[in-house]
Amino acid sequence: MKDNTFLILDGTALLHKHYYATIPKALYRKKDMKMQIQHTSYGTYTNAISSVLSSICSILTACNPTYFCICFEEEKDGPTPLLEQSKLLPQILSAIGIKVFNGNMDTQIHALTSTFEKTCKIQIFTRKFSYLHFVSDYTTVYLMQTNELRLQALMGKYGMYNTFEHAYPFTPDVVKDFSGVFPHQILDLLTLSFVNSDAAKLLKQYGTIREMFSDLEKMKENHTYSEQMKIQWKDNGIRAYTFSKLMRDENIEKIQEKIKDHPYKEIFIREKIEDFIPEINEQNLKNVREILEI
Repeated sequence: MKDNTFLILDGTALLHKHYYATIPKALYRKKDMKMQIQHTSYGTYTNAISSVLSSICSILTACNPTYFCICFEEEKDGPTPLLEQSKLLPQILSAIGIKVFNGNMDTQIHALTSTFEKTCKIQIFTRKFSYLHFVSDYTTVYLMQTNELRLQALMGKYGMYNTFEHAYPFTPDVVKDFSGVFPHQILDLLTLSFVNSDAAKLLKQYGTIREMFSDLEKMKENHTYSEQMKIQWKDNGIRAYTFSKLMRDENIEKIQEKIKDHPYKEIFIREKIEDFIPEINEQNLKNVREILEI
């Protein structure tokens, strides 16, 4: 593998962080606040856009990735100033020479990692815990921390972090130690979150939620087998009430949906890796700054 790096940035997380960091807390839940948030003389909101552009310049300088793109989730609900900027920001980034994907971000990042992770080292910057399942020998997920105590705990246990957006790098070993499961089990762990700490223990015993569900079906049908397995569960530290909790109709439906559905729609990435080389159009960037008065 080459030492080239492909940095994939969760643009939606970055936009939300900088939007809420640049408005008074009293305005968080208000939808219309035209004159109270940074905007142009003609009324276009720019508080988040201005801050995000500065942040992107910082990450390109600090990380110096060979390839770079930003992914956005399509947003339909939220404060008007945030929604307006969520539509405008991807257009601005495309205009200044940054590759942008807009739509279903989970599907986009799945497609990008599966297409390019054998070509170069991939770094994903995000705030979504579920993306830890992308972690591999080729892909590192940098979880952007908003809780200072959690950040300090991670630093104390695993060492230093990337100073950009307080993003902590999760490798396969860190994921396993931090969550109790391997990266490929993260989505199953989240599905079983209703049984709290027993989720990781169940996945340690069964490997996948599919295998666990198959065994639960046998336990329902065979009382003797059920009693034997409950003893084994107890020996593995799984609490007695977890079985009855797993057998509730609403939880059975949740598990069945997880088994039935593939987490991502498969899409084809038409771009070649060279299409992701960041080439900032300085003139367009200057024009954007002038138009947005930033």
